[in-house]
Amino acid sequence: ERRILMKIRNKIDLHLHIDGSARPETVNELAKKYNIEPECSMTLEEIRNSMVIAEGEYDPDFLTFEAPIRAMQNEEGLYRITKELVETLDEQGLIYAELRFAPQYHTQKGLNQKQAVEAAISGLQDGLKNAKQLKAQLILCAMNHCDPAHNHSENLETVHLVKEYLHKGVCALDLAGYEERMPEYKDLFDLAHKLNIPCTTHSEFTVKDALTYNTTRIGHGYQTALIEELSNEVIRKKVTLEMCPDSSLSYEYGLTGDTTHPLAVLFKKGAKVTINTDNMTVLDTTLEKEYELVRKMGLSDEDIIQMNNYAIEASFLSDEEKAQMLQIHKI
Repeated sequence: ERRILMKIRNKIDLHLHIDGSARPETVNELAKKYNIEPECSMTLEEIRNSMVIAEGEYDPDFLTFEAPIRAMQNEEGLYRITKELVETLDEQGLIYAELRFAPQYHTQKGLNQKQAVEAAISGLQDGLKNAKQLKAQLILCAMNHCDPAHNHSENLETVHLVKEYLHKGVCALDLAGYEERMPEYKDLFDLAHKLNIPCTTHSEFTVKDALTYNTTRIGHGYQTALIEELSNEVIRKKVTLEMCPDSSLSYEYGLTGDTTHPLAVLFKKGAKVTINTDNMTVLDTTLEKEYELVRKMGLSDEDIIQMNNYAIEASFLSDEEKAQMLQIHKI
């Protein structure tokens, strides 16, 4: 374990949700302090169980996110949970991370999206003050609710907030949530490109639609391995895939964690694949656990280091920062 930790020094997470990585202890404290129902009358163990997908179970309706989102309806909750996640990642030896959340999900108790973003940026910045080597930025998520008209104005507001806080703690736009009616969300990315905003998007099995967004990255992207023309297009366009091994095996996708897994198949084909955690608390995972899953797919530590270098190249850092990071952590 020590040898592996020393060997893989370029640890990077490009796909990490803040709410899915909150500490249950913090959610418990905030719930008691602010009388947040139902967590204020639950034990820490009950809260923890509600935030983690149980072994062999699935969470298609994202119920594990409800407790942390309720705890992140004020500035203290957003600030503290973001700050603590940054501190955790630094302790784990990461050199870079992009943390994402949806500002529109934090406006249920009086905050507006702008205040939510500012609270998260404060947490990010304060968390980085004592970091040993970690750099980190925020990605703001627009949300796919299956009906684009349902939250179109909120999504447009999120796009404009990315622009307002670009290079001030925020680095990009994402589209998360469900994957229905993907073409009807394209206007968000048309606007983002017009505003020169870097973009990624979630897409497990709607990659053909996601490619029309012209993003430089796609979150998950498992379908790419299943359709030859899609994998060829992703490789040709040099789109980087933010893959999350544990996450891919924790939902009902029918994937297996062996050499047939899309991550292994696509990496061997020459696709720019990266390794990420997705949700550290919900999945009870860390990058080290993800690396173990990748090894079980028949890939080596050298392959993992190469995927992490792909992550540096695909990050939303400046070209200068990327070059420095690649130089310092060269194999």
